[in-house]
Amino acid sequence: MINEKAMIVTLTISTWSGKAFDRKVTKEVEAAHGTTNAGRFNKNLVAQDAIKEMTRLSGALRQFHYANTLAWDDNNGRLLPGSRYFDYTKGIQALVDEFERAADSFATSYPELRREAEIKLNGMFNPADYPSTDTIRGKFGVTLKFRPVQDADDFRVNVGKEAEDEIRKSIMADVKASSDKAFNDMAERMKDVVAKVAERTSDPDNKFHDSLIENVKELVNVLPDMNVFGNKDVDRITQEMRELLVNPDSLRKNDLVRAKTHTKAKQILQDYFV
Repeated sequence: MINEKAMIVTLTISTWSGKAFDRKVTKEVEAAHGTTNAGRFNKNLVAQDAIKEMTRLSGALRQFHYANTLAWDDNNGRLLPGSRYFDYTKGIQALVDEFERAADSFATSYPELRREAEIKLNGMFNPADYPSTDTIRGKFGVTLKFRPVQDADDFRVNVGKEAEDEIRKSIMADVKASSDKAFNDMAERMKDVVAKVAERTSDPDNKFHDSLIENVKELVNVLPDMNVFGNKDVDRITQEMRELLVNPDSLRKNDLVRAKTHTKAKQILQDYFV
């Protein structure tokens, strides 16, 4: 049962964008051009280079989170296989620590960034746009929450036999729908990376980065854990995808290697994804 093989994890990242909508300037621009509702003027409250690292780390956290989990519910909960728990928590914690250090650094430099902005923005500077120095650090944070996959058999509330049966059926239906969503997410990932290999190797003049093969390698490495459904086709596809793990330079320089890789990628798509 899937509740014995996986859990649900939710990642929440809070940040401060360093931008603000300026209604006054927007109206001035509209008046100058004789128009209304033509756009919105958003100003940079601090130098964007100062907040760039927070943006990068937010993206890295989400990317790692998505790569190691599968879609599950509509509340940002994602399925984490139990066999990936320790790798996941180790990897995500390293990124969280980096995020927290960067947030500390930004909060330390924030008073000076605010003074620089007051000079740079001139008449557009509005103190009300800025969180206080005491509260700016609290604008940045990462929260992870783990919970078990629902199990209809664990429902124990005494609401009467008929109501209890209906609730259990509802729980089972929800878990089935979420399981289908997770499986489809996994299938789409396989299809996407194989399709990219097929497309990029179809023409000797096509250019590609090493990440074309790295993406296949990363997915192949996690698929055995992701396949909490015990689907035999997923096992077979994983094995066949390993044949695509060739040296990127060989793909660029060796016509035979490229042709064989292209044929294999097309074969996988035709056999499993048509």
